[in-house]
Amino acid sequence: MAFVVYFVYKRARNDYTVIGTCVAYSTVLGVTVGWMLSAVYGFPLVETIAYVALGNFIASVLIGWPIFKILKRTGVLQRWLGT
Repeated sequence: MAFVVYFVYKRARNDYTVIGTCVAYSTVLGVTVGWMLSAVYGFPLVETIAYVALGNFIASVLIGWPIFKILKRTGVLQRWLGT
């Protein structure tokens, strides 16, 4: 998924596309991992999907977005990405 976020960022050159990509990723991950956990361990499907999606949203958007902005503002991101 990091490659997808990087690819979308490089193509769009818009910081807010990173948020949209992370929200989409949280949704997809919530459904797939939630379904797998439900199938293997018998967890309730809807609640498991919601918990996984919410946890990933918190990690990627609420924590990852500020880190992304800080790295971009300090120039570290540009050195890493070669832009």
